[in-house]
Amino acid sequence: MAVYSYFPTQLGSFFSFHAGNSRRHGSFARIFLWRFTFAFYRF
Repeated sequence: MAVYSYFPTQLGSFFSFHAGNSRRHGSFARIFLWRFTFAFYRF
């Protein structure tokens, strides 16, 4: 259970790092992360 709560945190920090580096892909990373987290916690 700890892995399921740890994985989205690492993915979130990964996307926020790349969103800070690339401003063009920042919104795409946030939308993808939101959709992935929603589908992940939906089950």
